[in-house]
Amino acid sequence: MEMSVLKLNIEFTEFEDSFATDDEELLLPISGVFYLEEDSHLDYRKWPRIYIEIYSLNHIGAYYLARTTFLLNEEARGNLISFEKEFSFAKQILKEENLTEIVVRFSVADKPEGEMGLGAQIEANTFHISRFPISLFDGGKNE
Repeated sequence: MEMSVLKLNIEFTEFEDSFATDDEELLLPISGVFYLEEDSHLDYRKWPRIYIEIYSLNHIGAYYLARTTFLLNEEARGNLISFEKEFSFAKQILKEENLTEIVVRFSVADKPEGEMGLGAQIEANTFHISRFPISLFDGGKNE
């Protein structure tokens, strides 16, 4: 793959703390550094993006929680790309849908939000996935 994750920090402490509050939102701050290979074959005329998606799983399948994008330009080639984003999503969704696992997926795609085929391109160009069980943070209530 043309893209690598060199540093990844998922703030599990803040995520766990948000379970303990009466707030309706869960917070999941994520930061890190990517590296885009010098000989990348991305077509910069199509405005390629890094997609970071957060979704969850239950016995039926995947449940989308949040997504963000970062545009890449030709100057990104051969360079480090830093990012920082605080994701938030409804705590109630985890309980209502009996979600058991949080998945954070990193992909590269040149299609914008809403364009036909974006999901397939994200799936095909995934370069990193992190998974963790929700039961680690909610005291086992969503097992």
